[in-house]
Amino acid sequence: MENQIFKERIALVTGGTTGIGFGAGVVPTEGYSVEQKLSEQEIADYVERVSKGIPAGRVGTAQDIGDALVLLASDASSYIRGVDLIVDGGMTRVYEGKN
Repeated sequence: MENQIFKERIALVTGGTTGIGFGAGVVPTEGYSVEQKLSEQEIADYVERVSKGIPAGRVGTAQDIGDALVLLASDASSYIRGVDLIVDGGMTRVYEGKN
């Protein structure tokens, strides 16, 4: 039963039965260097620049994203349905309406 509950909650990524959407903000990963071919200095410069525009004052971490997903996979979220959980340090609110 626990495995099914976990699968149901994690189905949020694929639009499963919970109807929960999940979005992450700026989270530097190895993809910045591997896929985008950025140097360590370019990544550091980017992180410093974008951190200034994020209300939390920093970019996200893999731990930030993992913590949110653990919440959604736990019993603590059993009554959460039909929402978009944006884990971006408040960045979405800053850019809202700027297009």
